[in-house]
Amino acid sequence: PMIYKNFYAMIGKITKRLQWESAETEEDVHHAAVREYKRRNWSVACVLFLRLLEMNADNTNYQHNLAMVLYYGFDSHEAAEKFFRKSLKSCGSSHPDIIRHYAVLLVKQKRWEEAHAYFEILFKIVEKYKAQREQQLKDEEKKYAKLLSRWKRYDKAGG
Repeated sequence: PMIYKNFYAMIGKITKRLQWESAETEEDVHHAAVREYKRRNWSVACVLFLRLLEMNADNTNYQHNLAMVLYYGFDSHEAAEKFFRKSLKSCGSSHPDIIRHYAVLLVKQKRWEEAHAYFEILFKIVEKYKAQREQQLKDEEKKYAKLLSRWKRYDKAGG
């Protein structure tokens, strides 16, 4: 395997960063990991998400975020799939973002039938959320119509 030119410097920086952040809480490490992910600093983000999984191995979001780093940052499909599957299992295959990202990985791997099945699950979830949101909007509209009519009666009475 090829060692990148700045490998040792990078490892040194990561080690110093971890030592510096070692007293931080899980929330602090999570914020740092997300910040590094947004900066596309894949190596540090990967180490931080691994650290978060050591702190809380059952966290669906940490599993998903690590899968994203492995997929987009390192193009490591096998490792990303492992963590996508873990996160899907822990959320009961009900989290739309995880399903969508995993389906994209399956498409990239040309696993059409599996990708199609996950997209079907995703579309069902979206339709369910859409129906729930429409009902919620109707309920809110009724509530505000009632409040408006009360306010109008109050205003007419000289209130």
